Amino acid sequence: MALGTVADALARFIGVALVTSGPIWLYDPVKSVPVFGLPRTSPDIATFGPSLGGRNMAAGAIVLVSSFHASRSLTGIFLSFIATGAGWSDTAVCLAEGKGHKRHLLNIGIIYTVATLLIVA
Repeated sequence: MALGTVADALARFIGVALVTSGPIWLYDPVKSVPVFGLPRTSPDIATFGPSLGGRNMAAGAIVLVSSFHASRSLTGIFLSFIATGAGWSDTAVCLAEGKGHKRHLLNIGIIYTVATLLIVA
């Protein structure tokens, strides 16, 4: 029971983090890039900022809603999809730019851990 409560709280924290990161990308993509792990930006990278913000807000909203209204395992499966799809593709961008990949790899590991807790709880 305690494991499930902790897993729910962690999932909700991830959901809130995703939702709140969205407006940062939408507000000023050029200034947001260093915050999220890339040391420099180009107009090409900044162009994708608003779409990343929208993706993060949508994913965070789904995590929050499912953490309250769906089974834990469903929320865990969705989190693992986020880490697999968005996490690895974002890390590839960071690797292409040369920095920031360690932060993304840490985040992927955290999300996979929370997803596993949700599935087994």
